[in-house]
Amino acid sequence: GGDSARVFLLRAQVRERAGDKSGAAADRDQGLSQEPRDEQGWTARGVLRAATEPKLALADFDQALQLNASYLPALESKAHVLSEQWDDLDGALRVLDEAIRWHPHQSPTLAASGVLRARRGDSELAKMRAEQALANDASPPILYQVAGIFALLSTADDDNRERAFSLLTSALRAGFGADLVEHDHDLDPLRTDARFARLLTAIETLRAPSVPSK
Repeated sequence: GGDSARVFLLRAQVRERAGDKSGAAADRDQGLSQEPRDEQGWTARGVLRAATEPKLALADFDQALQLNASYLPALESKAHVLSEQWDDLDGALRVLDEAIRWHPHQSPTLAASGVLRARRGDSELAKMRAEQALANDASPPILYQVAGIFALLSTADDDNRERAFSLLTSALRAGFGADLVEHDHDLDPLRTDARFARLLTAIETLRAPSVPSK
């Protein structure tokens, strides 16, 4: 009884992960050929289109939000496309502010807002979002995301640099972020610090295959 378009699109993702590329393509085509019937379906289609057709993806997210203005996956996905593919930080922040109005305790949304505000140089607002996110959820993914906020703000304040390293180290020790650090541009302000090089070395050491003892 679910939205058939969404079901096909979700199954396409599962088949893609399982290595069934032809099956994934068939499901994707079938899903895209049908008009979604609910906010979940419109959002699923938008997520699938986001990488190659961001304009159409945004239209899908807007359709989802017409049906349910508070639907968090659509709000977050729309903000992501605006910020990461269109470089529209102002537009993305407006969407995230709306998401926070509906869902004030969602730490990933608070942290995402903090990251974008830090990229804009809005230090106080960025730190406020960072602290709100941590107050609600100090899980490793949030620690990592908030580390990026303080890293972006670290060029003007050594205390922010220390906070960034503390949060980043905690996230990595808890098993999150090792696959992200090397190419995460929000962490770029930390890369000239010797501690960052040591973190990368530690990650590579952990990745290296162990040599069996004789």
